[in-house]
Amino acid sequence: MLWFTLPLLFVSGSLARLVGWGNCPTVIKMTDFAPSSFIGSWYEAYRSSSIFEAGGSCVTAKYTLNDNGTITVLNTAKLAEQGITVAIEGIATVVGDSANGLLSVKFSSSPTAAPYQVLGVKYGHWAVVCSCTKIGLINFQFTWILTRERNPSQSVLDEAFAVCEANSLSTTDLLPTDQSNCAIA
Repeated sequence: MLWFTLPLLFVSGSLARLVGWGNCPTVIKMTDFAPSSFIGSWYEAYRSSSIFEAGGSCVTAKYTLNDNGTITVLNTAKLAEQGITVAIEGIATVVGDSANGLLSVKFSSSPTAAPYQVLGVKYGHWAVVCSCTKIGLINFQFTWILTRERNPSQSVLDEAFAVCEANSLSTTDLLPTDQSNCAIA
């Protein structure tokens, strides 16, 4: 999920846990993504390790469909050490056919948009999202598992993990997001 400043990934490879050589991994594109069904509130259940989300707990994303077809993205997180809740807002634009699940997300604090690929979704339960950017000879990869419930059942998580595995994305590199003692929605 893109709660802080995903475009920081363009600055340094140390920001991404999974750095690869060459092109980004080939993933299975969706053929039936429905942006209007994706809107609403999601909780981050798992994520790739990254500096831009370090120390964040109670991470949420709220997607709102705009009249012009774009999607407003509001990501929030609790930073316990600082005792604050932070938020960042951006605009997601559908790239190509909306059924493919490919979005371009631009946050106001970043100079460029980032790719955002919804790999699979069961709208009332879970979504698997990845982002990969190639810079020169290397690529920076991020994966998020989002759920509609703050504390989803293991069967919900297993369905989402299966999408990761079908796309050859490592699930052992994903970290659980702390969703305990949350005072934000």
